[in-house]
Amino acid sequence: MKEREVPQDEGACYEGQFQRVTFAVADDGSYKGVTSSGWEAEIGANAVSSDRANERIREAWEQVQAGTASPLAYHMASHMFDATHLATEIGTWTWRVRRHLKPGPWGRLSASWKTTYAQVFGMDVPALEQVPDAPETVD
Repeated sequence: MKEREVPQDEGACYEGQFQRVTFAVADDGSYKGVTSSGWEAEIGANAVSSDRANERIREAWEQVQAGTASPLAYHMASHMFDATHLATEIGTWTWRVRRHLKPGPWGRLSASWKTTYAQVFGMDVPALEQVPDAPETVD
């Protein structure tokens, strides 16, 4: 894409406050970093992604409130992890993380396991064991 063709669509995800660098071809044929406030397709994709993330967070929150999932499920969703990604991050099997998403096994989980999960999410164990009064949202 030519330097002068870099899209400058104002979108809600940037709110006119942010720009990102996109590489474009300058008039002399070299690559050059050009700031962009986004483009329509990117803005739409980010909005869909945010909506889906918010839906997952709300669903996990509701499951924890209903007692059908452990607090780990909520924190995993709010940090945009899935079981496979979290298992890889802590160096264990995916089935083990899925087991810890259940309230019974979660209640019997050792302090060292909970500490490991808390460290991945950048929080302490008491915060990991709680969920907020209302689900968080991703903007």
